[in-house]
Amino acid sequence: MSVSEMHEQPAVGNREPGSMMGRAIAIVMRSWFASAQGRFALAACCMTFLTYLLLSEDPWWLFRSFPKETVRTLKHGVVDKVYHFVAYFGTTCILMWYAVSGTRRTMSLLAAAVTVHAVVTEFLQQFVPRRTTDMDDLFANLAGIAAGVCVGIQLRRMLTGSGTIAAVADFKREAWTAPEPGVSTRRAVKQVVSRAVQVAKPRPTMTNTRPEVVSADRTSFGRLQLSSDQIAEVQPRQLNYRLLGIVTGVVGLMLVSTYAVHGWQVRRVAGSSLQNARQAKEAGDVGVALNFFEQYCSSSPNDVNALAEFAILSDDARTRPNGGKGVFMLFERVLRKDQTRDDIRRRLVVTAIELGRYSDALSHVKVLQQTYPKEGLFDFQAGVCQEKLGNHIAAAEAFQAAIDDSPEMIEPWERLAWLKHSKSAKTEEAEQLMLRLVQVNSQEPAAWIARAKFRVRTKQPEEAGLDIDRALKIAPNEFQVLYAAGEVGIARARQARADDRLPKARRIAIETETLLAREDQSKADQRRLDLQRVILAAEFGDVKKAFALAATLLEDSAAEDRIEIHQLMAEIAIGHEHFNQARDSLDQLPRTEITDGQRLRLEAGVAMSDQRWRAAADSLEEARRILAESPEQLQKVDLKLAECFGRIGQVEDRLVAYRRVLKYSPQSVEARRGLASTLATAKRYPEALAEYRQLVHIPAVRLELVRHLIDYNATVPEVARDWKEVTELLSAARTDGGSLLDVTMLSAEMLILKREFDDARRLVAQIHDDFPGDSDVLALQIQIAELSGDPQEASRLKGETLASNGQVEDAERQLRNTLLESEENGEAAISLMKLYLRNDRAEQAVEVFRQHAPRMTTLQLSRTYEAFGDLQRAIGVLQQYVDQQSDDTAAVQQLADLYLRNGRQELAEPLFERMLSFESNATDESVRSARRSLAIILAQKQNYQDFQRATALMDQNAAGKLTIETRDIRAMATVLRHSPRPADHLMAIELLEKIDDRRQMNHHDHWQLGKLYLQVGLPEQAGPQFDRAARDGFSDPAFLGDLILHQIQTGALLEAREQIEHLPTTVSPADVVRWRSRYLMAIGQAPVAVQELDAFIDSSTNSGMKTDRLLLGAATCRAALLLGASVNEAALSQAVDRYLRAAVEEDSKHVGDLVQWLLERRRDVEAFELLSVVWQQLPTDTAARLSLDMLRAGANRRRLALVEQHMVEHIHERPASLDSKRCLADVWSLGEKYSEAEELYREILRVDSRYVPALNSLAWNLAMRGRLLDEAMTFAERAIAQAGPVPQLLDTRGCVKLAQSRLRAATDDLTAAAEGENSPTTLLHLAFVQGETGNPDQARQTLAYAVETGLRPERLHPLDRGMLERLNAQLQSGKLVARKTSVDL
Repeated sequence: MSVSEMHEQPAVGNREPGSMMGRAIAIVMRSWFASAQGRFALAACCMTFLTYLLLSEDPWWLFRSFPKETVRTLKHGVVDKVYHFVAYFGTTCILMWYAVSGTRRTMSLLAAAVTVHAVVTEFLQQFVPRRTTDMDDLFANLAGIAAGVCVGIQLRRMLTGSGTIAAVADFKREAWTAPEPGVSTRRAVKQVVSRAVQVAKPRPTMTNTRPEVVSADRTSFGRLQLSSDQIAEVQPRQLNYRLLGIVTGVVGLMLVSTYAVHGWQVRRVAGSSLQNARQAKEAGDVGVALNFFEQYCSSSPNDVNALAEFAILSDDARTRPNGGKGVFMLFERVLRKDQTRDDIRRRLVVTAIELGRYSDALSHVKVLQQTYPKEGLFDFQAGVCQEKLGNHIAAAEAFQAAIDDSPEMIEPWERLAWLKHSKSAKTEEAEQLMLRLVQVNSQEPAAWIARAKFRVRTKQPEEAGLDIDRALKIAPNEFQVLYAAGEVGIARARQARADDRLPKARRIAIETETLLAREDQSKADQRRLDLQRVILAAEFGDVKKAFALAATLLEDSAAEDRIEIHQLMAEIAIGHEHFNQARDSLDQLPRTEITDGQRLRLEAGVAMSDQRWRAAADSLEEARRILAESPEQLQKVDLKLAECFGRIGQVEDRLVAYRRVLKYSPQSVEARRGLASTLATAKRYPEALAEYRQLVHIPAVRLELVRHLIDYNATVPEVARDWKEVTELLSAARTDGGSLLDVTMLSAEMLILKREFDDARRLVAQIHDDFPGDSDVLALQIQIAELSGDPQEASRLKGETLASNGQVEDAERQLRNTLLESEENGEAAISLMKLYLRNDRAEQAVEVFRQHAPRMTTLQLSRTYEAFGDLQRAIGVLQQYVDQQSDDTAAVQQLADLYLRNGRQELAEPLFERMLSFESNATDESVRSARRSLAIILAQKQNYQDFQRATALMDQNAAGKLTIETRDIRAMATVLRHSPRPADHLMAIELLEKIDDRRQMNHHDHWQLGKLYLQVGLPEQAGPQFDRAARDGFSDPAFLGDLILHQIQTGALLEAREQIEHLPTTVSPADVVRWRSRYLMAIGQAPVAVQELDAFIDSSTNSGMKTDRLLLGAATCRAALLLGASVNEAALSQAVDRYLRAAVEEDSKHVGDLVQWLLERRRDVEAFELLSVVWQQLPTDTAARLSLDMLRAGANRRRLALVEQHMVEHIHERPASLDSKRCLADVWSLGEKYSEAEELYREILRVDSRYVPALNSLAWNLAMRGRLLDEAMTFAERAIAQAGPVPQLLDTRGCVKLAQSRLRAATDDLTAAAEGENSPTTLLHLAFVQGETGNPDQARQTLAYAVETGLRPERLHPLDRGMLERLNAQLQSGKLVARKTSVDL
C-alpha cells in the first residue's frame, strides 16, 4: 500500500460508523462531568452515605414515609447480602467514573480504598447495637467491589477510545453553548445531543502533500498528525499525589469521625440500656432484656455484675448467642474478671458438659471441689467428665464419692452401676448397687425409674416393669413416672415381640397405652405421652389408629412441635409401607440428611412392594451414603438391604449388611437372627450355630437352633452325632412354654434320626388330635410309618394328606389302592368313607361300609356310624360293647367323648367318673383326658362345690409337670370361665393368652377368649379375637351369633351386614332372622325389622313353632332396647308387648315373661293385676319370684297382703316347698315383719342347713338390724362356702362386717361385690361404708353411680331405704362433705 493510499484511509476513530451514537453519548456524559471536582463531590457523597448505612443502628428509618408493607417487604423479602452487593457495586462504579480520566494506578488505588472501607466498616459493626460482624456480608461487599471495578474498566475503555477524546475537545470548543433563553430543558438536551452527533461524525484525515512538513502546532505520530491539545488529551496523566492524599484523608476522617460519634452515642445510652434490660427482665420479656444487656456489655465490658447477669439470663432462657458456646464464653468472661463467682462456675460446668468440653468442665469442677469438698454434685460432675474422657477408674471413684456424700442423688448410682456393667463386666455388683439405691431411696419414684431403665438396658424388661409399678404406686400422676412407664412398656412389648410372643406384646402395649391416656397432664407433657401412644399403636396395634392420633396431635401442636410428629409419622408410614402417607409427611419437613434418607427409603419401600429388589437395593445404597452420620437410620437401611440381597441371591452382600448392623448395635436380635439364618441356609453350620447360641435365651430362636442342630447332625456320620445340646434345648423349650407343636415335631425328628420309632410315633399321636389335618404332622407320621416298616399306614396317611390338601381324586385313588393291598385296614376304609361324605357321595360311602363293616372293630363301627350322622347306632353299638367289656378304657373314653360332643353331659359324667375309678388300668393320657372332660362338665353345673372339685381335678393334671400341656391350660381356662369370682375370669384370660403365646390357639380358643373379654368389660379386645376365629373359617352358629352381635354393638355395621349376607347353610332360619333384625334395628330401620319378624312368625306351621318365634321376636326387640335403640323405642316396645301377649295366648305358661316385661317398663299396676289373675296358673317358684320383683318395684300394703295370702295358700298346699317358705319370709321382711321372717328363715335352715338363699337372707336381715352379728357372720360364711364368693353373698358379708364396725374388711367385700355386679343396692352399701371411713368424695361418687345404674328409693328394701336416709342426712348436714349432696327421697 502506497503512502498516498494510507493517507486516504479514514481515521482510526472513524472506522466504525455504527458506533457514532455511542461516542455521542460518551461525549455528553464526559462533558456534563468534565469537572474533576464535580465527580469527586459525587464520589465523596456516596462514600459518606454508604458509611452511614453500614454503621447506623437502624438505617430503615429513612424509609419511614413508605407504606409499612413496602418496608416490611424490603426488609425481610430480600436477602441482606443482596443489599451489600448492590451498595458496594454502585459506589465502586461511581469511583471508577471519577478516575476514568486518570491513570490505571489511580483506579487501582481507589479500588483498594473502597476494599479497605468494606473491611473496616464490617469490623466496626460489632460495636454497633443490633449490628453484627458477618463474613458473608464481607464477601458480598467484595463481590460488589469486583463487579464495579470490571464495569469501571469497561467504562474507561469506552470513554478513552480512539477519536473520542479529540471529539470531546471539539465538542467543548464548537458544540457546547448555553441553551437559548426560554428553551425547555428537554429541547436544550436535544440540541446538545444533536451537536455532539455532528462533532462525532467521521471527518477526512489530516494530510499534507508533503508529509514530512508539519505545522508548528502539530506533532506527527507516524501517519497520524495531532495537535498539541489532542496530544494532551491522548497522553496518560501523571499520578495526582495531591488528590490521592485528599481522598485518603477524607476517607480516614470519615471513619474516625464515625467511630468517635458512635462511641459518644454508646456512652450516652449505656446507662439507659442496663436500666431497660432489667425492666424487661422483670416484665418477663427475655428477648428484649437480652438485647439491652448485650448493648450494655458491649459498651461497658468491665461491669462484671452486669455481664454475669447477662450470662445467667441467657442460660436460663436458653436463648444462647452462638448456641451453648456463646453462653460458655460469657461465663468464661465473667470468671476471667472475677474468680470468686462460684455461682457462675457452677453454671459453666453444666454448660461445658452439655457442649462436650469435658476437660474445661473438669478443671472448673476441681476448683469447686476445693471450696465444697462434701458436695456430692461436684463429685458426680467430675465422674461424668472422667467417664467421657475415658478415665473409667477415676470416674467410678468420683461416682462412689458422690454416693457417699449425697445418697439421695439418683444419677451417681445409675452411672456407677452402668459403668460396672459395661466396662468392668461386674454385672452382679451393678445389680447390688441398684438394689441399694431403691432401698436407700424407697419412697423416691426416680430411684425405681433409674433401676427400671438399668434393667431395660440389661435386657430385663419384665423386671423393669415391676420397678415401674412401684414408682406408679408412689406417684401415679407424675409426668416423669408416666413417661418412664411408657418407655419401659415399649421396651417390654418389643422384647415380647422379639421373643415371638406377639399376644403378650399386644397386651403390654394396650395396658401401657391405657396408662398413658391421661387428662391430668399439661399440654406439652401430654403431647410427649401421646407420641408414645402413637408408637405403641403403630408397632403393636392398629396403624390407622396411630395415624389418627398423630393427626390429632398435629392439630393441637405449635409449628415447632410438628416437625417431630411429622418425622415420627413418616417413619411409621415407611415401616408399614403406607407410602402415600410417608410422602405427605416428608413433604412437611425441611430438607435434611435424615429426610433425604427417608425419601430414599420410601422409594426403596415402593420398589420392594413391587418386588423390584435391585432398584430397592440401589436406593438403599444411596440412602446409606447420605445417612453415613446417623447410625440409627443406617441400621434400618442395612436391615432392608439385607432383605433385598437375600431376594436377589447375593448371600455375601447380605451377610455384610447384617454384620454392619451388628457393628453399630450388637444387641440387635433381628440382625443376628438374620445373619444366623443366612449362614445356615448357606450350609455354613458352625458359624450359624455360633450366632444362634448368642440368642438362645429367646424361645423361638432356641427352636431354630434345635432345627439347625438336627440338620447339622443329619449331615455327619451317625457315630459323630451329638444329641446332648438338642435334648437340653428341647427340655428348656418345654419348660418356658415354647410351641408344643414345634417342640413335639422337633423331638420326633430327633427320635427318627436316632431310629427310636415307637417313641416318635407316641409323641406325634399326642399332638394329632390338637392339630387334625396339619400337613406337617401328617408328613411326620408318614415318615415314621415308612421308616418303621408299616407301608399300609404310610399309604393311608398319604391319602389323608391329599384329602386335606383338596386333591380329592388323588386321595380317593391312594386310599383305594391301600384297601386293595389290605382289605382288613379298617382305618383306611373309614378315611375313604369320610372323603366320600365330605364330597356329597353318600352312596359310594355306603358301598365302602358294606364291603368293610364285617372286618371293623366295634370302636371303628361306632366312629363310622357317627360319620354317617347315625348317633343312635353309634352310641348303641358302643354302649353295648362297654357294658360287656367294662374295663376297656379306650371304649369307655370313646363313648364318653361321643356323649360330650353331642351335648349329653349328664350321660358323659358317670363314664368319666368310671374311668377315674379304675385309674390303675388306664393309660396316663386317658386318665388326664378324663379329668379334663369331667372338670369342664362339673364347672358348667354352676355349683360351687362342683366348681371346686373341677379345679382340684385340673390341679391333679398339673401336679409334677414342669410344663403344663396346652390341652390342660385350655380346659382350666374353660373351668375358670364358669367361676363365680370375677378374678377367675381374668385368670382364664391369662391362660388363653398363654396358649396364644405358644401359637397354639384354634378358632374355638379365640372365640372363648373374645367372650371372656366381653365378660370382664373389655369389648375393644374382644373384636380382634372374634375376627381371628372368623379368619380361621369357624362357622359354629353360636360363634357367628356372638360375632355379628358384637359387630352391631361396636358399630361395625358394614362387617355385620357382610357376615349376615354370607351365612352358611347350617345356620337355622331363626338365627338368620334374629341377626338380620338386630342389624336393621341398629341402622334405624326398626319398622322393617318388625315386619320381617312378623312375616317369620306368620310362616309358622304349628302352635309350638309360633310360640317359639313370638318369644324370639320379643327377645330380639328387648335386646335392641337394652342397647339403647331410643330412636325406635316406641315401635319396639309395642312389638314386644304384642309378641308377649300373643305368646301367652298360645301358651299361658309364658305369662311370667309378660309380667317381667311390664315390670321392666315400670307398668307396675298392670303387672300386678295380670299376676293376680294368673297366679294359680304359674309354677310356685315363678309366681314367688315375680311377686317379689313386683313388690321390690313398688310395695304397698294391699300388694303385700295379697302376695302374702297367695304364698300362705301355696305353702298350705305344698308344705315341703322350701322355696315357697323362703319367698314368704322375704315378703314378711319387705313388710317389716322382721321377727316372723327371721323365724321362718330359721325353720327352713332346720330342714336344710345348706339352703343358701335362706342363709344369705337371714344373715342380711340380722346385720341390717344389728342383731346377733356373730351368728349373722356364721350364716354368711356358710352361704359362701356352699355357693362360692358370688357378688350377692359378698355383699351380705360386707354388710355384716359393716355392722361389726370392721370397716376396712367391709370395704374389701363390698368393692369385690361391686366389681362383680353393678347392683344399685351393693353400690349403696359401698357408698355408706366409704362415708363411714371418712372418704366423702368417694361416697358421693359411688352414690351418684348407683343412681345411674338404677337406684330408686321406692324400690329399696325398708332397711336399705333407712341406710340411704342416714347417708343423705349426713351429706346434707355436712358431716361428710361441706356441700349439700343427696338423693331425693
